[in-house]
Amino acid sequence: MRALAESGTSEVTLLGQTVNAYGRPRPGRVEGEIAFADLIRRVAEVPGIRRVRFTSPHPCFVTPELIRAFAEVPELCPHLHLPVQSGSSRVLEAMNRRYDRDAYLTSSRGFARRDRASRSPPT
Repeated sequence: MRALAESGTSEVTLLGQTVNAYGRPRPGRVEGEIAFADLIRRVAEVPGIRRVRFTSPHPCFVTPELIRAFAEVPELCPHLHLPVQSGSSRVLEAMNRRYDRDAYLTSSRGFARRDRASRSPPT
């Protein structure tokens, strides 16, 4: 990341299938792997990085720390792509999803409650 910033990169997009699962406790987790919200904070601290984005998060891995990062990390762009596959718990169950409509809405409401009006975009 530092090398990219030193070469002029100012915007970084973290991506991957369920990108926000990075750092979660699981079998095979790499020792020293940090939580996704902490990764965002570390990337934002790199001199020269002005904008941080991520794409393809999974609602099951939305954490209070990730929600706080949107309010506390000015470099984190106020954009969130949450894939919606169905508004029906019955259909989600038939699709073998490990969440239902209410869990999904609870995750997304956590973001909506954060007041970002007082933050100015990075310059």
